[in-house]
Amino acid sequence: MASARNYATYIAAIIAILLVVGVFLGVNHWRNGGSTSTTISQTTIASTHVTTPMPTSIPTTTAQPVNYSCPNATRYDLTVPSSWVSLYSELNQSLDNFSQTLGNVSSKPNHTTIYGAELLAADANSGTSLLNPQAMASVNRQLNALQAMGVNGVTVDISFPLFLPNFPNSSRYIAFYKQVAQAIHSRNMTMVVEYHVIFTGTSFSSLTYNYSNLTFQQLLRERQQMAQILISNISPDIVDLGSEPETTYTLLQGSGRTYPELLTPEGWYNYTIGSVSGVNTGSTRIAAGLGSWDSPTDIKYIANESKLSYISLHIYPLLSVNQQNVIEDAAIAQEHGKPLLIDEAWEWKESQTKPYANVDVNESMRGPWSFWMPIDKKFLSDLIKYADKYNVAYISPFHIQSFFAYVNYSSVASLSSSQENALLNQQASQGIQNGALSQTGCHYKNLISKNQ
Repeated sequence: MASARNYATYIAAIIAILLVVGVFLGVNHWRNGGSTSTTISQTTIASTHVTTPMPTSIPTTTAQPVNYSCPNATRYDLTVPSSWVSLYSELNQSLDNFSQTLGNVSSKPNHTTIYGAELLAADANSGTSLLNPQAMASVNRQLNALQAMGVNGVTVDISFPLFLPNFPNSSRYIAFYKQVAQAIHSRNMTMVVEYHVIFTGTSFSSLTYNYSNLTFQQLLRERQQMAQILISNISPDIVDLGSEPETTYTLLQGSGRTYPELLTPEGWYNYTIGSVSGVNTGSTRIAAGLGSWDSPTDIKYIANESKLSYISLHIYPLLSVNQQNVIEDAAIAQEHGKPLLIDEAWEWKESQTKPYANVDVNESMRGPWSFWMPIDKKFLSDLIKYADKYNVAYISPFHIQSFFAYVNYSSVASLSSSQENALLNQQASQGIQNGALSQTGCHYKNLISKNQ
C-alpha cells in the first residue's frame, strides 16, 4: 500500500464495506507538517471543561443471557468462485509467508496482551442516531457478545469535534459516551478511544464541520480543548491521538481546508502530540502512531515522545510490504521502550498489484463473502502470533460483524450492494441475538482462550 495512493478512493471503498455495521444500531453507519505545535495553558483548557450529568433513561446492563458457544458456529459455503481464485491465493500465500517469517512462538510471551475488538455500535460517525433511545441497548448487546467471546477490551471511535461546546448536541454526545464508558468499565474491559476526525463532508456521515477558517494552530487548539473534555468526562483507559496521516489529511481536505503539515513526519508529530499539549491527561494513557502502509522511519519522530505510553499501529492488510513495515515498527518501538497498540486491524481483500485505490467502489462489498472466512481466520492467527512475538499490549480486529455473520457468494451474486447489505445485516442481527458465531468468531474466541 503505497503512501502516495489515492486515499479519497481508498476511504470511500472502506466505508462502503463498513456500512454493513448498521445491524447493531438499526441504521447504516460506520466508523471507521513542519510547524511548531501551539501550547495553551492548563488554565485555558480547564475553562472549557464540560461536565454533563449522566442520563438515567437509558439502562446499562451487564447481563449475558446468550451463550456464544463454538460448537454452534454458523456454517457457510467456502467454495472460492473462479473469478476470485487469484486474489484468494495471493492473500493466502501472503499470510502463510508472514507466519513463516514470524517463526515458532512456542513459549508464552513475557508481556500481557489485551484482546479487543471495535465497538462499532458506538462509532461517532453514526451521528445523531447515537442519541436515539435504542442506541445504548445496541451497545450493551454488542458488549455482551464480545465479552462472551473472551474479549477484554474495546476500541471506541470518539472523533473530533464531537465534544466541542459549539458542536450541535455536544452535551448529549458526552452524556451518551459516559454511558458507554460505564458499560465498558462495569464489565472490567479496557476502553481505548480513537481520537480522530469525523467523516464530515462525505455521504457516509450526517455530521458536518467547517475547517475552512481554521489554521493548523487553531485546529490544534480546538483539538486540545476537546481532548480535555473527552478525558475529563469519559475517563478512557487509553486515547489514540491518530494513526493514519493521509486519511486524516484527506478528510480535512474534503471538509474545507488543506493541511500539508499532516503529510510530513514532523507535522504529524505536531498534530498528534500537540493535541494533548497543555491537557491534564490524568490516569489516561496516550498513544499515537501510523498505519502499516506508512514508512517505519516516520515512527521515530513519535517514539521518543515521553507523553506516549504506546506506539499505535493500524494494520490493513498484511501484504508483503506491510509485513516488513510492521516488523520494523515493532523493532523501533522496542528500541524506544514503547509497547505497540494495534487498535485497528483487518485483512482487506486487496491485491499487491491492484489496491483499493484502483478498485471500483462497487467491488468493495467483497469482505463479507463467506469464502473469505479461512483468510480472515488466518489473519487473526497471524495477528495474535505477531502480538505474542513482539511487545504488543493491545489488538483490536475491526470487522466484528464477521464474528457473527457472512453472506454466501452464490446467494448474493445477483443482488445490489444495498440488498446484500440488508441480507448481511439480517444475518448478523440473528447471530448476535441467538449466540450463533461464525467460524471466524469461534476462531478468535479460541485464540483468546488459548492465550489467556
